[in-house]
Amino acid sequence: MTVIPINFYIDIKKLLATIAKQEEKLQEKSLLKKLSGMRRRCYNPNSISYKYYGAKGIEICEEWLNNSNKFIFWSIENGYSQINNTLHRINSDKGYTPTNCLYTTQKLHQKYHAASNHINIYTRQPIILQKYTPEITSPDDKKCKYPNSKTF
Repeated sequence: MTVIPINFYIDIKKLLATIAKQEEKLQEKSLLKKLSGMRRRCYNPNSISYKYYGAKGIEICEEWLNNSNKFIFWSIENGYSQINNTLHRINSDKGYTPTNCLYTTQKLHQKYHAASNHINIYTRQPIILQKYTPEITSPDDKKCKYPNSKTF
């Protein structure tokens, strides 16, 4: 039987703790970068994306704007990971708030980003309205499909 010295286990434990701290620092750095991008889009008129965010009234809640640690904590508690790293606003007409945001994959974010798609606020799952909405007739008898119709 081979005897493994006790300091071997202690060294492994230290190594795992060091790796966890490094991953935590990388995660924190990534989230601070994400928050910085949100600030730029919402509050810097010189930003290329400002016209899609700040100019349309999209803001960051005071809690996150004034305390980046609260944003980091919220993100980690609400699904931020290496895979789910895209912050999605459930209602694209509202700002960045804990009740209007969720983390998803980049692929899902792009799929459900269209204005005609929505997120179920209870399950936080995407709903594609076009898939579930039957064809209807508008008042002037033109056939149309919700939500792309402008004839109501």
